[in-house]
Amino acid sequence: MIIPTMNRSHLLAEAVASVRRQFFPTSEYEIILVDNGSTDRTEELIKQLNQDGGKPICYVREERRGLHWARHAGAKVAQGEVLAYIDDDCVVEPKWLAELKRAYQELDADAAGGKILIRWDREPPSWVIPYEEVLGKLDYGSEMMLLQAGQYINGGNFSIRRERLFEIGGFNPDQIDNYLIGDGETGLCDKIYRMGWRMIWVPSALVWHLQTVDRNATLRDLRRRFWNNGIANAYAILKRQPKGRCRLLCRSVRSFCHFIAYKLRVVRHHILRNDDAYRWCKFQEAYHKAQVVYYLRLIWDRRLRWVVWRDDWINE
Repeated sequence: MIIPTMNRSHLLAEAVASVRRQFFPTSEYEIILVDNGSTDRTEELIKQLNQDGGKPICYVREERRGLHWARHAGAKVAQGEVLAYIDDDCVVEPKWLAELKRAYQELDADAAGGKILIRWDREPPSWVIPYEEVLGKLDYGSEMMLLQAGQYINGGNFSIRRERLFEIGGFNPDQIDNYLIGDGETGLCDKIYRMGWRMIWVPSALVWHLQTVDRNATLRDLRRRFWNNGIANAYAILKRQPKGRCRLLCRSVRSFCHFIAYKLRVVRHHILRNDDAYRWCKFQEAYHKAQVVYYLRLIWDRRLRWVVWRDDWINE
């Protein structure tokens, strides 16, 4: 199993402890932690955890910033047939690996993922709960099933056969520092569906996504996430339907019109003190503004266009 991380040493100990507590033969899995250029005490923490005993952690350093680079660095050193990923702010249930294994043994999965629920550090404000899916919550129900096109697995609870990941070109670009340039595991899921491979939903393979009220239950953080979603969706559209510069300009104009419309609604709902509608319009404003910026940048930035058109990010 692979944990990419960057500057989250304060969360890693709990994540690692949860994967060490698996009800699974220790000889049948490995723990790979990929440090994506951390400047905190991540490396020191892993050395300390290894000295303290327990299942060894393989520490890998990947200096190229980007979640996809970190995920691929882990895949390249992994020895197992199946790669299981979580994020560094996640905690897995003790039966997580055993439940994922069922998908590969019983349903011949090419990829599989499970339920993600939010674990708050304290009670969040009620208005945040409807937005938990934006914060990473994923729930397709309580039955194991074959997923269909349009149903996506989050990277915080994602597994795939190693040979399949290399065959399909790996994860799409994702977040680099605080900026998103692509659609990450969502794009990988699309590639899996296009290949006709089997992706299985395993609800009993449960992961908890750790969120703090002070940081994540805020307008600012949710606007950032809607901004990122705007970029990811624009990237996905362009991957399916490549366009020239004129069409990109048309898309940017259309997104700009949506942005202005939501901007006006923000003002209206602020005056009327309609808080729920105000928040929703603020989020949509961020979503469409992100697309305007992204499309315009694509027109002038040759390197970004190359990033969008590139298909293989793992076989170098």
